[in-house]
Amino acid sequence: MIRKLTNLQWAEVGVVSRAACQSAYGSIITASMLCAAHPGRDACQGDSGGPLTTLGHVQHGVVSFGHQCAHPNFPGVYARVGAPVIRSWINSTHILISGWGYTQWQGSLSPAVTYAEVGVISRISCQSAYVKIGNVVTDRYVLLIPDATFAKTGIMCDSSGLLYAHHSVIATNPVVCFPVFRNNSNHPRAYSQHICGASVIADRWALTAAHCVQYASSDEISFLGGTAYLYDGGVTFQADEIYIHPEYYIPSDYNNDVAVVHVTSSFIVNGIQAVALAVSGGDMDNGDRALIKGWGATSYQGPSTTELRWAEVNVISREICDFAYGSITDSMLCAAFPGRDACQGDSGGPLTTVDHVQHGIVSFGYGCADSLFPGVYARVGAPIIRDWINNVTGV
Repeated sequence: MIRKLTNLQWAEVGVVSRAACQSAYGSIITASMLCAAHPGRDACQGDSGGPLTTLGHVQHGVVSFGHQCAHPNFPGVYARVGAPVIRSWINSTHILISGWGYTQWQGSLSPAVTYAEVGVISRISCQSAYVKIGNVVTDRYVLLIPDATFAKTGIMCDSSGLLYAHHSVIATNPVVCFPVFRNNSNHPRAYSQHICGASVIADRWALTAAHCVQYASSDEISFLGGTAYLYDGGVTFQADEIYIHPEYYIPSDYNNDVAVVHVTSSFIVNGIQAVALAVSGGDMDNGDRALIKGWGATSYQGPSTTELRWAEVNVISREICDFAYGSITDSMLCAAFPGRDACQGDSGGPLTTVDHVQHGIVSFGYGCADSLFPGVYARVGAPIIRDWINNVTGV
């Protein structure tokens, strides 16, 4: 006869690397999972859904599955709370609220029950809103905000109003950033959509993010160069070949997020120049100054700008960045600055040093300029990326 315990039990276990866990379970172990074990200790039937926490009581896991209980060859497997696909979903989960209350601030009571769909936000975000009236947000409250969602495919949102557009950028460094269009006809700006940014790396080669062009054919992609404006001046260049990094998305989301695009005519006209790329193995250090540029949204889910903008940010170490995302690889570079970030529509655009050597390609992030989540860039100098660029383009 099996009897369930009536008192809460706990045990300390050690985290097992994903690679070691995969050797036991195979390919079913993903970046959304966390494994842990200790001789004779494990979660068991009836523990599913319970928490795995650090000693400081920060939850990183949810009891999920395993082979029997405390089996010496099979660690326990947990859903990884910090995996972006899970953590962002938790953050953006919508729930319904209902009642007969006022329909607006100091308005009138509703004559019938009404409801609304809202999303959960973090206490940290809520506390930042209420700080002026005292620290009223505690663990007893559920925090709600309309439509808090994850996804930045993709300049610059600057909540402090420090977002600038400089005409001199084109004159002094004509290569900084090219808008990428997805064509609907032979007239790219009149009938086509601006989707991303890119940089010129050689006579007929542009560098961008893989996710910008992965579902497009070459005749659908064109570039605009030699102007700071999306709809005024410049020269149009038509793509004829697209190459996506063969290990894009391997082994994790947005890893090696790089593509190179060949065009039908030379980019090097009207003073346009190619950017210098980081060497193979090249990297930037925590705190280094960097420049980002593009025509993307100026606020999260806001409208795009029609004039090239730029912002200065600081490089964040991969260790710190991985603490936020949990999936940062050697093929990635992170950068942040309070209120400044790349945003939707900036994907594929360059991150450069202050002397215009390109080290990054805008890849992904959580929202735009979120204080807890740096922007993430494909790292040009990572050997797996830089050597591939050289092999395809000769650059």
